[in-house]
Amino acid sequence: MNVRSWPFCALLLLLMTGCAGVSSTPPAPVVVATTASPLQTQTALTGVLVERGFTIDHADHDLCTLSAHFAARPPFHVEGECRPGAPGTRLELRARRGTTWLAGTRLTGLVEALAQKLPGARAVTAP
Repeated sequence: MNVRSWPFCALLLLLMTGCAGVSSTPPAPVVVATTASPLQTQTALTGVLVERGFTIDHADHDLCTLSAHFAARPPFHVEGECRPGAPGTRLELRARRGTTWLAGTRLTGLVEALAQKLPGARAVTAP
């Protein structure tokens, strides 16, 4: 390798390292409010994701968090977190495809399926 090819190699290395991470800031989560308990909400979310072919990576009933993925190219990841609210539970949903965070409108089908399983469920913010 001669001296003139070093700048090209350095530029190529710099470009490749920029593609390796997840995009910096995720968009605001989709918030679903329901009158169900946090455990019922997490159970319903788990059921809806499994029905759609997702694999549950991690579910913590004490913290009321859930992480799942759909084996595709690039993989599709969904993260959910339940927070107790005044009348019931608030469920925050985020999704990414590969390393790119998705807008809340991509979760419309998931929110509609949750609304059928949970009493009084409605989207508070996007989609």
